[in-house]
Amino acid sequence: MTEGPRKVVCEICGQAKPLAKLAGRYYCYECARKVLEEHILTQLKELERRGIVQLASLRRGRAEPPAG
Repeated sequence: MTEGPRKVVCEICGQAKPLAKLAGRYYCYECARKVLEEHILTQLKELERRGIVQLASLRRGRAEPPAG
């Protein structure tokens, strides 16, 4: 017995048409954006903790470019 094609949905919100596949999981645009933003912010904070980069400020969870 064979099953029909598997329906692919967003891992987080269940939207029927995911646009991105990250680490083997499917995400819609909004959920993929949030996952990537969180991952990049975590990496930047770790680099700052190690003294490799300096972040001017963090506002609403986003790094802002230095003024000037």
